[in-house]
Amino acid sequence: MRIRSRVLPAAAAVALLAAACGEGEEPELLDDDETEDVDDDPDADDEVVDDDTDADDDADDEAAEDDDLATEDEEDVDEGVEDDEVELAVGNDELQVAESDLGEHIVDGDGMTLYVSVLDGENEPECVGDCATVWPALGTEGEPSVSDDLDEDLLDTVERDDGVTQVTYAGHPLYLFVSDGEEGDVNGQEINDQWFVLDPEGEPIGDVPDDDEIEELDMEEEEG
Repeated sequence: MRIRSRVLPAAAAVALLAAACGEGEEPELLDDDETEDVDDDPDADDEVVDDDTDADDDADDEAAEDDDLATEDEEDVDEGVEDDEVELAVGNDELQVAESDLGEHIVDGDGMTLYVSVLDGENEPECVGDCATVWPALGTEGEPSVSDDLDEDLLDTVERDDGVTQVTYAGHPLYLFVSDGEEGDVNGQEINDQWFVLDPEGEPIGDVPDDDEIEELDMEEEEG
């Protein structure tokens, strides 16, 4: 049986080599000893196993690297969310009074102008999402305070939907404006007929719209 198993492959090899070489050329055949060496060579199988093992190891390494990258991406996203939350609440929570061409109005402890929105309800901030990146809330992590020329009884806080604790005065949630670059700037005054500085008594200063105009502004805001 062993002899027959060698002869049949050898005959097939002769036919193939003869076709490849053409007539008149005799192919060089392996003798029995050489074919037996090939059959009995254990290294050939080992090389196949080694190749499979290397491929599996490479696949495991790539999967581990992908997991590491995914973890890093998730950490970056988490850090980005935290940064956004910080940006939504800025300012010094000690309220003071400053004077500009608009008259006396409320500023934060760093002298930055504070604004109110006529679309907000009493202690109900409506400026959220993209709005809050332009008009960040005056936030607090403790108890806000006021200077002697302000009424402490009008001071309060409200919890926003985005998790920020926002300072309010006379029921008005207080905001800063990102385009106010330094102390004394009032660049947000009367923007969109919605934003106004606040006087020490807690009343918006300027050409404040009446109730009908506020309702119209509110509808435009919802449609936008």
